[in-house]
Amino acid sequence: MFSGKNIVGFFGVSGLLLGSILNNLDIASAKQVNHKVSSIKIAQSSASEESNSKKTVEENDFKFQLQGCLRKNQRVSCNFLITNTDNVNRWFRLNWMNRSRVIDTNGNDYKVKLVTIGSEKPSRTFSRTTLVPGVPMKASFILELSPQVNDFAVLEIEYQYVYDGINSKTNTIPFRDIKVSNTES
Repeated sequence: MFSGKNIVGFFGVSGLLLGSILNNLDIASAKQVNHKVSSIKIAQSSASEESNSKKTVEENDFKFQLQGCLRKNQRVSCNFLITNTDNVNRWFRLNWMNRSRVIDTNGNDYKVKLVTIGSEKPSRTFSRTTLVPGVPMKASFILELSPQVNDFAVLEIEYQYVYDGINSKTNTIPFRDIKVSNTES
């Protein structure tokens, strides 16, 4: 049947084949593990980028999208878009004097100094406009902050809107965990 040479040859070839198969399995497993680790890193990176990018709050047929907060020296500008998601034009007002504010991660409270909506010139306490359905309108808040403040626990925006053609309501929305980015001085 099998001679000594045949048996040695058989096991030698079998061993090479088995070694090659195991080696390929190790490479495939390593690639699979590497792919999973890469996927985890990409997911973590995306989550961290997402936390610093646009934040959205929707309520009362309005969508508020925070675009970010940028610092230049002590002046911080928080920019956002406001979209009327109703199907009719709506009167809208941002209140800022002693109403809209930020609270930093150390619990310090800062009042907004100025707010603008589109090209509207703000009054002493608010800025207002009519929002067209489905069209985002740029808005921004200006604050004066210490250079050490780089994170907000919350940015609260107080707004007012007409809800039935005559009567208005006031509400406050929060944006949480905001990072302040630095711009060139």
